[in-house]
Amino acid sequence: MKCYQQYLDKLLSESKKSSENRFYTLQLLELYSCAKNIDSGLILEFGVDHGQSTKCFLNAISGNQNVKLISLDVKDCGSVGLDSKQWDFIQQDSRDIESLLDKKPEIKNGIDILYIDSLHTREQVEKELYLYFPYVKQNCMIYFDDIDSNPYMQNKRKDNILAERNNREILRLLEEVFISNYESIDFNIMRGSTGLGIF
Repeated sequence: MKCYQQYLDKLLSESKKSSENRFYTLQLLELYSCAKNIDSGLILEFGVDHGQSTKCFLNAISGNQNVKLISLDVKDCGSVGLDSKQWDFIQQDSRDIESLLDKKPEIKNGIDILYIDSLHTREQVEKELYLYFPYVKQNCMIYFDDIDSNPYMQNKRKDNILAERNNREILRLLEEVFISNYESIDFNIMRGSTGLGIF
């Protein structure tokens, strides 16, 4: 049985319900589907937290020894209890690219999926995007979590003025990058939950 299959089955079940939670599960299943279509290569993930996206990636690549997942977080997420020989967790700030390239020089060979879900500020996302963009392969998928400000607006589910502003600024950044590079970047948005931007 594939690793974290029970978790994936739960997501599939939730995605068919009419609750708002389906949007979150559909976004995670988008990550799974993308990773499932990689024959060989590297997935680089910024932000682990409780390991939701990590489990999706690991299930998708389980058994395919030609694909590896590297995850970074400033917190020690080793206690999340994830287990796979295809996964390397590194506790460090993603902005310290030199240190990461020293530890994981295979990143220089190219990134197939880049998932950005670390500190949700425009400055952080912009830094990560520009630092790692030179290492993404052609046709790489870049995902940006938490780009929708709607759930954080006053009297909404997550009512938080700071998160509302940050998500709005991150979306504005992605729009600016897209407009300046529209000949080489496609940009899609999955709405609902807190949003998922896709380059």
